[in-house]
Amino acid sequence: AEGKTLPPHRVAARLSSTHAVVSAIAAGLGIGFVSAAAIAGRRAEVSPVRIRGLPLRRDLYAVFVRDRLTTRLLREFAHFVESWNQQGESSSTGPPTRVLDPSLSDG
Repeated sequence: AEGKTLPPHRVAARLSSTHAVVSAIAAGLGIGFVSAAAIAGRRAEVSPVRIRGLPLRRDLYAVFVRDRLTTRLLREFAHFVESWNQQGESSSTGPPTRVLDPSLSDG
């Protein structure tokens, strides 16, 4: 679907959580940027709009308990993420298609 053009704007508020942003938008306080997952189940209250010419990117982090990356499955996942990151810097198509084998788990 073709998107909208973003008009000149100013930031009126920065909220501390995605839930707060969606709630503020639903209350009619303005527009905001959230992921599609953030509005799942709330489409009756808010509507997503693609914005033409505004490629959005966000940083995601893999989080593990310190010094506990011990199972083969977790090591394989970490390797998968690292290789995706090396490939992904030049590509916006998403991660490579690959399924981690649950049998790699040590426990």
